[in-house]
Amino acid sequence: MSSLALAYPPAEGCPVWTNGERRVWRKRMPTTPSEWNKRHRVVTAGSRPGPWREETVPYIAEVMDTLDLRHVERVAFCASPQTGKSDAAHGFLAKRADHEPGPALVVMPDWQLTKRVSGNRLGPMFSSSPRLQELQTGNPDDITTLEFHLANGFDLYLSWASSASMLSQISIQYLVRDECDKYVETCGKETDPMSLSFVRTNAYRGKRKIMDISTPTLEEGPIWQQLNSCEEIRDYWAACPFCGSLQKMTFENIRWPEEEKDPEKIKGGHLGWYECEDCGEHWDDFRRDQAVRAGSWVPRVRRDRPASVGFHLPAWYSPFVSLSEVAAAYIKAKPVRDGKVRDRRAWINYLNQYAALPYVEEEGELPDWEKIRQRAENYGPLVPMRAGVLTAYADVQDDRIEAEVVAWGEEEESWSIERHIIPGVPSTPMVWRALDEFFRRRWRHESGAELRIAAAGVDTGGHFTKQVYQFVKKKYHRRIYGTKGASQAGKPLVSRPTKSNLGKIPLFSVGTDTAKETIYSRLNLDPGEPGYMHLPEKYDEEYFKQLVSEKPKIKYLPGGRTRREWVKIRERNETLDLWVGNMAILAILNPNLRKLVRELARQAKDSAQIALDLEEDQPAGEIEDDQDIEQSDQVDEDGEVLESARTVAETGTRLAEALQDLRDSKAPAGSSTGKPRTRGKKRRGSSWMNGWK
Repeated sequence: MSSLALAYPPAEGCPVWTNGERRVWRKRMPTTPSEWNKRHRVVTAGSRPGPWREETVPYIAEVMDTLDLRHVERVAFCASPQTGKSDAAHGFLAKRADHEPGPALVVMPDWQLTKRVSGNRLGPMFSSSPRLQELQTGNPDDITTLEFHLANGFDLYLSWASSASMLSQISIQYLVRDECDKYVETCGKETDPMSLSFVRTNAYRGKRKIMDISTPTLEEGPIWQQLNSCEEIRDYWAACPFCGSLQKMTFENIRWPEEEKDPEKIKGGHLGWYECEDCGEHWDDFRRDQAVRAGSWVPRVRRDRPASVGFHLPAWYSPFVSLSEVAAAYIKAKPVRDGKVRDRRAWINYLNQYAALPYVEEEGELPDWEKIRQRAENYGPLVPMRAGVLTAYADVQDDRIEAEVVAWGEEEESWSIERHIIPGVPSTPMVWRALDEFFRRRWRHESGAELRIAAAGVDTGGHFTKQVYQFVKKKYHRRIYGTKGASQAGKPLVSRPTKSNLGKIPLFSVGTDTAKETIYSRLNLDPGEPGYMHLPEKYDEEYFKQLVSEKPKIKYLPGGRTRREWVKIRERNETLDLWVGNMAILAILNPNLRKLVRELARQAKDSAQIALDLEEDQPAGEIEDDQDIEQSDQVDEDGEVLESARTVAETGTRLAEALQDLRDSKAPAGSSTGKPRTRGKKRRGSSWMNGWK
């Protein structure tokens, strides 16, 4: 055909295509998910809104592009939080919605997270992209919280792991399992969510695409299992901005000043850096981001056309996590002492949240009760100066009620103040009257103030649940609460109260496993460290044996999973239960410990000033003996009674030191402390703490 033939109009009867028809029949140019996102996607949420840019999180482009390859069926992305890992799945779905529409399913751990992701991430992605807007039908029923339907046949469904019905309705071509390590173990009476969701893709065998995304938890967790089952595993390597050397970033090369031990100062002062393994140059966060942008994914062992590919990414690659934050998390965990994990919970937090590594469950070792007793201290009966608030907890037994009062200071440093046993069957009213009287008692503080129990709790488990309900029901205003233990790994120390119980009381659920982990880790601390537990010498050895009366063991479950649970190794464990309860009550109360401790210290200083003023005003020889001092009260202008010097002196060694400090600081240079001075205005210590009930 000559070129002139193109100038002739189409023959009569030939179809004339509309613009819409031409758009449908036009051959689509092949593209990758990362290229599609750069052209059509707009980010509306997060710290960097605007057109999607690969350089913001450069490592996720290859993740979504790899899943788009014909020979790849499954991708596992094991990464720390704040690395943009979910963005890779959303970007892949957006490209497939435009180019290769099909049914898709996103599975989240629970309903609340499903609703949040739908409203804050997926919904805005569809509404802000001009290309995806063209594909919307305009029918409001096609865009809901749990479903997104486009005109070209793309259907996106959202579900949560515990809903068996939502995971078993339709066949799925594109499956995204987000935060799969947080899934429930089983969907009701059916199998686990991972297996149940995978079956939905069987109809698309050979065409299905599956992406598993999560922060790791345990070695037996889904994401770590999926990662290690992949045919090819890739790690991200960064290129040094100084020498250009390509290297896998490791924690061993993250540095901070050796003399600095405070994690908060390291994090707040941005004192961390990364040291290049080749040239030794220091990367700050800006240089780190440059190195990551110039890097790439490197397979551990390269495979030819793998069907499954895994990606592993620690937090120190992320532009949203500073190197100083990583260093601070490691120092806070203080992972090893004598070859053992010291603070298990802090170490798990570092491994999962920053190193993107699972925690390997081991049967826990008991703290030695004899060593704990050897470090017991001689304090009391006064509440120590560094404590600011009292809590109490009662454990109900068949023939008695045992209670313990604990004082708390800054950073949850604690002192056991008194262990109290009320004999008698708890079905009798006199036992509960005695417990009520105990909760109303006051304890003298070293500052001179009298402290009441700020909050208390009673265990509702056991054989006298009804009596406990009756006791606490009318005492909620006094901060006396009913609690119920829940032995479940990972459960928060205290959950929101619920009234779904026979007594219709606000009942708090206590994560006993979490509390016991914390107690055992604190028993390994050195004096002066945050959270240190002080125990008095007056307790017998049975108290210390009961404090370590349970041991964590590994229980093996079907499917190769494990569970860490606590088992009793001694018949009696009341001491451990009372400490668990006191920790829970402190969490419910949630006081400002630093403020309370400083307020009591100020009261001590004010009392010392008053005592010093009284001592100076008293003529020599007027008061002959201690008895006269105890009976002498000075009345100020307002007619209020001041404490005598003898009463203040009884507040303990700390008060005497404060008195001496005041004398030394106010004495003029070269003069004796007995020189007469002008008396300042008297100040009375605040007594608002005494009003706590």
